[in-house]
Amino acid sequence: MKSLRVWFYDPAADSEGIINKLVASIDRSFCHAELQFADDRACSIYMGSAVALRTRTFDSPNYVCLRLPCTDVQHTLAAGHAEHMHGKGLLFSSL
Repeated sequence: MKSLRVWFYDPAADSEGIINKLVASIDRSFCHAELQFADDRACSIYMGSAVALRTRTFDSPNYVCLRLPCTDVQHTLAAGHAEHMHGKGLLFSSL
């Protein structure tokens, strides 16, 4: 069995990112989440950008991880969806 890692970003200690702090104040205490797969690729989207899919670490203490157990099939489907959205160049929606 595999797991998906969902990384939540807490901007409280961020010296910049006023919008992140505003978002986190509306629904405590996180402003952003990224989905990471078994191969360490993470899927994310930021304001003003398209879906990104890249290998990364989450060594900042501002991130909190939630591991979601999943079957190999579920993991493959989630990774495939992330690859599809990245390949389409899906853009962040400000709405």
